[in-house]
Amino acid sequence: RSRYAVRTAAAKSGAPVDVQYKIKTPSNIEKVLHTKGQVLLDDNNTPFKMFGTTQDVTKEYEINKQLKESRELSKKITDTTPSLIALFNVKTMKFAFVNKSFETSLGYDVDTVFNGGMSFVRNIIHPDDRPSLAAQVATQINQLQKIPEGTDAEAIPEFIFRIACVGGVYHWVHTYGTVFERDAKGNIESVLIVSVDITPQVEAEQQLKHQNVQLQQSNKH
Repeated sequence: RSRYAVRTAAAKSGAPVDVQYKIKTPSNIEKVLHTKGQVLLDDNNTPFKMFGTTQDVTKEYEINKQLKESRELSKKITDTTPSLIALFNVKTMKFAFVNKSFETSLGYDVDTVFNGGMSFVRNIIHPDDRPSLAAQVATQINQLQKIPEGTDAEAIPEFIFRIACVGGVYHWVHTYGTVFERDAKGNIESVLIVSVDITPQVEAEQQLKHQNVQLQQSNKH
C-alpha cells in the first residue's frame, strides 16, 4: 500500500500512522523516509488534525538491505554445500542453525534435527563412537574456555566418527569446529560445526588394508 493509502485509511479510522516509503529529492536522489503519526478525531469521529514525525532512514534501510542480502547469500551457500553445517549453543544444548544437508545427505527433516538438538544427533552417532567422541568434545570445550579472550586459538580439534542416515546405514564424517561466539565474560556461547562425508576415502583405505593383509598372508605361503 502507498503512503497515501495508509494515511487515508488512518484518517478515516483514527488509527496510528506507521509507514516507510521512498521519495526522490529535486536533485533526483532517492531517499527512504519513515513516518509515524496519529490522527485526532473530534466528538463526531471526524479527523481534524494529524501530528507525528518523519525521519530520513536511508542509511538504516541500506544497512538492513545489505544484511538481508548477506544472510540470504550465506543461506544459499550453506544449503547448497554437501557438508553438514550447524551452529550449536553449548549452554542451551540446542541448535541455532542447521543446513539442508542433514536432509539431502542423511535424509533427516531439517526441523527434526533443529528441534531435537544435540540429543537427536547423539542418537544417530554410532554407539561405538559416542563415549570417546563425547569425552573428546567436552575436554576441548573446557580447554577453550580457559584461553584468554582475544587470542586466535578458537579452532576445535578435528573428529572422525560414524553417523547414521535414515535407514540405518552409517557414513564416516570428518568434523571441524570453531568457536563462533563468546559471552561478555569470554565463556563460549556457541560453536560452528562443519562435517564432511569421507565415507569413500575410509572405505578405500579399508579395502587397501584388507588387500595388503591378504598379500602378506599369501607371501607367507
